[in-house]
Amino acid sequence: MCACACVCTVAAGDVSIWDFSGVKSYYVTYDKFLGDPNAIYLLVVSYEDSEAERRRQIDFWLNFIATRMIPVEPIGKSLHFCGFV
Repeated sequence: MCACACVCTVAAGDVSIWDFSGVKSYYVTYDKFLGDPNAIYLLVVSYEDSEAERRRQIDFWLNFIATRMIPVEPIGKSLHFCGFV
């Protein structure tokens, strides 16, 4: 089941929260959402699963997200940006 919540906060502006629950039938839609450098990803696993299963799930999702990210230079890497050069 996919759930979506859209809220507006004074400090952050418009915020969309999408919960796909890791359902395989939604994997094809993830490319529309994953890879945004401004997004925050929250990975949740169940402690009812074994440690090995949780590690497998975490490895899968971190790899899944990482392969869809567009490489960008970290903000702090540029000394020109910080005004030091």
